[in-house]
Amino acid sequence: LKEWFAGKPHLRMPPVVAVVNQIDLLSPKAEWSPPYDWKAGTRAKEVNIRDCVEAVREQVGPRAAGYVPVCARAGETFNIRDGLVPAVVAHL
Repeated sequence: LKEWFAGKPHLRMPPVVAVVNQIDLLSPKAEWSPPYDWKAGTRAKEVNIRDCVEAVREQVGPRAAGYVPVCARAGETFNIRDGLVPAVVAHL
C-alpha cells in the first residue's frame, strides 16, 4: 500500500484498522462467555485476547490506526458492534 500510494501524491493512504478475528479459539477454548474486558480484565480468556492483540500490534506496527479483537461466528459474535464499528466510523 505504501508503495502504491507513494506514486500518487494526490491521494491519501487510508487508515488501517487491524481486525483480530476468531478470538473465541484462543485458550481456554472451552470458555466462551462474552462480554470480555479484553483491555483490563483478569480472566484467562481476557488476558489471552489482550496478549494476542499485542502480538498483532508488534507485527503490524504503528501503521494500523487501531486494533480490534472480534468473534464473527454466527450466534457468538463479540466486539463487532461495540468495538469494530466505532473504530471504522471514527476514520470516516
